[in-house]
Amino acid sequence: MSRYRILIVERDARVSRVLSRIATKMGHDPYTAGDYEHFKRLYMQTGPDLILLSLDSNDSDAANAEFLRFLVREKAEATICLLGNADDDHFASLAQLGQSALLKMGGIIEKPLDVDSLKSRLNELMLTSTNGAQKKSIAAGRRRKVGSARKLIANECVYV
Repeated sequence: MSRYRILIVERDARVSRVLSRIATKMGHDPYTAGDYEHFKRLYMQTGPDLILLSLDSNDSDAANAEFLRFLVREKAEATICLLGNADDDHFASLAQLGQSALLKMGGIIEKPLDVDSLKSRLNELMLTSTNGAQKKSIAAGRRRKVGSARKLIANECVYV
């Protein structure tokens, strides 16, 4: 089984630890971020295969959409799953926004999370992803190109 890099974006440290432990026990490499700036740094450093993105329904759509805008600018190839309530129009509209921007959206994983359901969903998502090693080399090449372009322009709760 391939090891996948999973970027977990979750403000609640307890939830983040639970998600990280589950990913580790499944044989993957989890990276956790609690805010937008840390998310951007980890994304650029790790070139994740999967992003579990917990957005706050109390935040404005603009604040939550900033995560997706960043991924669009980076031409993200990772599968992106929102963590939240699928019945919440807020999350559904963000998922649609991601799809319309041609991001590889993996749907919404319901909170509160059930561990067995989460493991099953992660396995499904990994089957639809390309090989982790192949994606890592693609992502590294993309980061070099994006970095060069920037230089030219610059001269920007789990309840288990």
